[in-house]
Amino acid sequence: MSQIKVLLLCIVFFIAGYLVSKYIPGEADAKVQPSSVSQNLAVDVESLDQLESVQSGTNEENCRPLLMENKEQVARLDNEITRLEKTVTSKAIEQDRALSSFAQKKELNASQANELSSSLEISKEEAESLLPKPFSIFFVGATGARAKKLKEFNAQPVDYDWGYTMETYINGFFAAHYQGVAVNLESVVCKTSACEIRGFETSQNSASIILNDMRGEEWWKFSRTSSSSRDSTEFGSFFYVLLSK
Repeated sequence: MSQIKVLLLCIVFFIAGYLVSKYIPGEADAKVQPSSVSQNLAVDVESLDQLESVQSGTNEENCRPLLMENKEQVARLDNEITRLEKTVTSKAIEQDRALSSFAQKKELNASQANELSSSLEISKEEAESLLPKPFSIFFVGATGARAKKLKEFNAQPVDYDWGYTMETYINGFFAAHYQGVAVNLESVVCKTSACEIRGFETSQNSASIILNDMRGEEWWKFSRTSSSSRDSTEFGSFFYVLLSK
């Protein structure tokens, strides 16, 4: 029995030695040669440099046409932008000229219309539409500034502030004046820039005397006076006055 144990131990040691010698390299085999590593590294670095150079050259060759195409597109876009800017500027100038021409024509037409309106005589029908009889007779056939003033006054709105104050002053002055008994006021109307006075008188020039005295009043702010008077068998003596600021 002891002999068998010894034999088994010998077999185990033999197998262990065999495995150790087969799978564990020796010291000489385990050493790495420095010169071999350096050579291998140098070869690898050189290979990488060559690969980088090839890739760089390839990328540059591939990108050059694309870069040229992009530059051409940018140049075309710049030219198009410049052309559009010139077009917009030209159109703006044309529009300004057109607006200026239109404004000038409009102003000229308005001026011509006013001149034409002023140059036309006021007919009897038109005069009677602006004033009642007998005062309308003063403007039948009127032209120029006289006709224009009458039309402008009739187009103005009533002024309930300044106008009402002036009407009160004028009516009061006629009533208080010593010549007032000879005057019968038919109407006193004040609008935004003028006052119209219409009436009858039993004594010649009574209204003119009152108006001349009225100029000395503090509230008198008129710069122009237009007056007319006439005698008729039908209406007697009557007058019309237009006072303008």
